Amino acid sequence: MKKMLSVNDVCGAVVTYGNRANLLEKTIQSFIDNGVSEIICVFNGCDDHVYDYISDRFKNKIRLTPVILKSNLGSAGGFTSALEAFKFESGKELVWILDDDNFAEKNALDELINFANGLSEVAIVCSNRTEFNIFGKLESGIPIEIMYPKNSSFLGISIWTIFPTTKRFFNKRIGNFGKSNDVNWICVPQVPWGGMLIPRAVLDNNILPPKEFYLYADDTAFCVLAGKYNFRFFIVKSSRVIDLDASYHLEKADIDRFSKIILSTPVENVNYSVRNNCYIDRNLRPKNSMTYIINKNIYMIILLIFCLKYRRLGRFIEIGRLVSLGERGKLGIMQ
Repeated sequence: MKKMLSVNDVCGAVVTYGNRANLLEKTIQSFIDNGVSEIICVFNGCDDHVYDYISDRFKNKIRLTPVILKSNLGSAGGFTSALEAFKFESGKELVWILDDDNFAEKNALDELINFANGLSEVAIVCSNRTEFNIFGKLESGIPIEIMYPKNSSFLGISIWTIFPTTKRFFNKRIGNFGKSNDVNWICVPQVPWGGMLIPRAVLDNNILPPKEFYLYADDTAFCVLAGKYNFRFFIVKSSRVIDLDASYHLEKADIDRFSKIILSTPVENVNYSVRNNCYIDRNLRPKNSMTYIINKNIYMIILLIFCLKYRRLGRFIEIGRLVSLGERGKLGIMQ
């Protein structure tokens, strides 16, 4: 019989960097307000005073397990360190991850646990990051297949979802992650770090994001790897997490994907995202090689048109280099 879990079975985890103590303390307080008694906090190349401030601020309020990294290992190194610390230093059954600028509303964790307890399987469930507006997009008629990358896709582009007729004809190839008639949850192929509730049984398979990603898409890589073990992912609408500081992707959500990749700053963020997602598309997702090549060529042709429009041919050449790095698995920190 499946064990019923509670808040007492949860360890929190958060990764911070630089000097974000003012945001981090709000995140930790939201852990406490949700009944979490133990958290792992990765200080990822933080200013010296941040750990002292946080440990003093929450002394006797929560058990804090610090992981202090002398240099910033990026989100990939930070979250890998957090998951490893959970595996080897916590006795809890679940780890609930929040970004250091997330604020979980009260009862957000209870909603996740209640949902997980109602499943017959071990799964990864995630809070509803309200700024991503996943449920609003679904309710407005945007199909789930458009919002998430498909097998054989290239940077989110797939011929099966570009053209409605081919989408319907090849529906079985696309796959159906599905959603319930109950609008409180949806089953998706991947979820972000912030809000993710991971059972220890998942991590027992040694599923960890590649540290070499450094920045961006490490949560996507983790989900794709977990999916290979047939773990599924659910977002629970009633478990709400607020972003206190808009992410790079959210700030640029109002422009099309091609303009964003050409014009967005800081360029470093875009470059890591392109390279790492190309690695995932080429090396981790199951694929039909011919379909992948078709999708890649469609994407690059459209990108070239946009680069010519903006008179940024040099940017097209640079993106081509990043695509090659990702496909060949040439990862690590870029200079």
